[in-house]
Amino acid sequence: MADHGGDSGTSMISLIAHELSQPLAAARGSVLTLAARSDDPGFEIGDRTLLLDIVMRNLDQLQSLITSLRVFSEVENGERALETQSVAVSRLLQEIVDDYDEERTHRHLELICPESLVVDVDVTLFRQVLSNLVSNAVKFGPPGSTIQVIARAERRDTIISVHDAGPGVPRAQRDRIFDKAVRLDAGKRGFGLGLYIARAVVRAHGGRISVDKSPRGGAAFSVAIPRAA
Repeated sequence: MADHGGDSGTSMISLIAHELSQPLAAARGSVLTLAARSDDPGFEIGDRTLLLDIVMRNLDQLQSLITSLRVFSEVENGERALETQSVAVSRLLQEIVDDYDEERTHRHLELICPESLVVDVDVTLFRQVLSNLVSNAVKFGPPGSTIQVIARAERRDTIISVHDAGPGVPRAQRDRIFDKAVRLDAGKRGFGLGLYIARAVVRAHGGRISVDKSPRGGAAFSVAIPRAA
């Protein structure tokens, strides 16, 4: 799907509605099942826990997308300029990792980041980019798997990567997945709109975002941001 002249607004609204409806429908379906089987003696604790996990992961994804839309709209409409400040990468990433409790998500998040790394970023916008990537990794990584969040210095850049053990992104789709109105052929990987917003925010910081195959077998999303002066 592409935008064409006067249809651009309608296309964007349709895309946003589609992106919001998916996690909402998944959460609603799980809640309805929980309600319908609340008195069923054969409905075991493990089944209830699995459905609650689906609810929480999809609500997290929904909140992440809503926040991304709000802050990106402010920037795009000139209502908000980048307000950069120096921040320790380890602190920023630890705050994000702490949002995804292992007991609730059934996924282990491993953070690897030197204490010395510092970036100059708009903290609200940049945190949302990274949170979106981690949220996607939690969504697509299977229960019991480990998600690695790794930061390192490379020449003049700070590289932050999120590795999952999910289905990955087909090579032919890796450039297109960040476009506004493109979804994967299988329709199973990622929020196209969320990744489009992430790319726009990263570019506004003079950086770049990409996806590759992770050594863990899933996807590895990487953000490169110029190191603080």
